[in-house]
Amino acid sequence: MQGKKEMQGKKELNEYLFLEFGLEGDLSSVSEHWPFQLSNFATIRQRGEEISVYVFASESEEYFAISPECNFYPVAGMTARDLQIQMNGSAWIGEREPITFETVFLGDVSVPSTKQRDSKIRQLADKVLGNQIGYEILDGFYLRATGMYAALIKTGETADLILSDRFEPRRVGFPEASPWRRLSFGIGELLSEGKLPR
Repeated sequence: MQGKKEMQGKKELNEYLFLEFGLEGDLSSVSEHWPFQLSNFATIRQRGEEISVYVFASESEEYFAISPECNFYPVAGMTARDLQIQMNGSAWIGEREPITFETVFLGDVSVPSTKQRDSKIRQLADKVLGNQIGYEILDGFYLRATGMYAALIKTGETADLILSDRFEPRRVGFPEASPWRRLSFGIGELLSEGKLPR
């Protein structure tokens, strides 16, 4: 019975990937084995639920495929443990009402303006890096539930830097992963080290 559940999960994922990748052909031809061979990679536990992670290749790049939530992204050098840490960080952020620096909230005084949010991160960057070093804000958020700021900063070093008003700056690797994944990974690391409240 477990095997049947797994195959249904793979077919559903392949239907999702068929549409996301904009592949040619008939959706009715999709199966658990086509258009992608989904290989079992890991089982990740989050909030008491099991998440199945598969790997597949497309045009010589490897991707993770996630079930049951139907999602995918490049492997980007991550192990199963790295992915678990990233997903823990992402879940933690999501539970605290994250607001990106670009999101506008008109008439809501409980949320700092986009200008204030940007200014706060730039103040943190200037304090840590000094005015002489150029940098770029790659991604960041303000947590409405706790008032915390965090951002991923590109400084020209080999690893980008996560800055926050609640924890010490830290370097994060995986340059091939998207900024939000690296930011989530950094938060996940802090959680695993007991440096952020659960």
